[in-house]
Amino acid sequence: MENLFTQIRKTIHNSLENNSLLFLYSAERKWRNGDLHYPFRQDSNFFYLTGIEQFDSIFLLFKSEKGDIQEFLFLYQPLEKELVYDNRFLSYDEARTISGIETVAPIDHFERRWKDLMDKAPTVYIAPLKTPYKHHLFLNGTHRLLKNAIPPQR
Repeated sequence: MENLFTQIRKTIHNSLENNSLLFLYSAERKWRNGDLHYPFRQDSNFFYLTGIEQFDSIFLLFKSEKGDIQEFLFLYQPLEKELVYDNRFLSYDEARTISGIETVAPIDHFERRWKDLMDKAPTVYIAPLKTPYKHHLFLNGTHRLLKNAIPPQR
C-alpha cells in the first residue's frame, strides 16, 4: 500500500508543468532563551507533502521534460551535543518510511543538487519564505547560479 504522503504528492505531480521544480523549506526552531527552544511546529505545506516534523530541512520535487518525477529530502544534520540533549532527530531510514521519499540526504548536499536541477528547470514553484535567513539562502544560491550561467557583458 502506498504511503499517505506519496499519494498526496501524486496529486501535485499532475498540476506541475514539465521541466519544473517545487521547492519547500521546513520551519525553523525558535529560540526561547540561551539554551531552550519553543515547542516546534512544522510548516503546514512542508508537513502536508512530506509528513516530516524536523526543522531546517528542504524538500525538492523535480518534474522532467518527459514528466518523470524525482523527489529529494534534505535533512538537518544535528551536532553531537544536540543528539545528547535532544533525541527528536530522524534517521534517513525513518524519514524514508514516514515520507515515502527514497532520496534522503544531509542538508549540505542540497546546494549541489539544486544547481543540477536549476539548469534543467526554467519554472520554479516556491512557497513564501517566512524568514530573512531563508530568503538569503534561496536568493543567494539562485544569484550564484545565474551569475555563473550568464557571461559578463563588456
